[in-house]
Amino acid sequence: MAQRLGNVAVGGIVKLKENGSPKNYIVVHQGLPGAMYDASCNGAWLLRQDLLEKREFDSESLNDYATSDIHAWLNSAMLEKYDSSIQSA
Repeated sequence: MAQRLGNVAVGGIVKLKENGSPKNYIVVHQGLPGAMYDASCNGAWLLRQDLLEKREFDSESLNDYATSDIHAWLNSAMLEKYDSSIQSA
């Protein structure tokens, strides 16, 4: 039976399919971490258990996440590995 993500305890493992194959993710936080975060951050925070691949943060050596290579990769090629229901969440 599928478990509701919000009910999984911190430290628990959930499986998300990447390209159809289940991968372990650790629940590292539940809820809103603190006042510095807005309501969009309220939920279950997951960390992939195993390293997917090594990637450079930004080829220009800039310290701006919004324009970084890793941000673009996470929101395109990495996001596309998940089922559409996960992508929309």
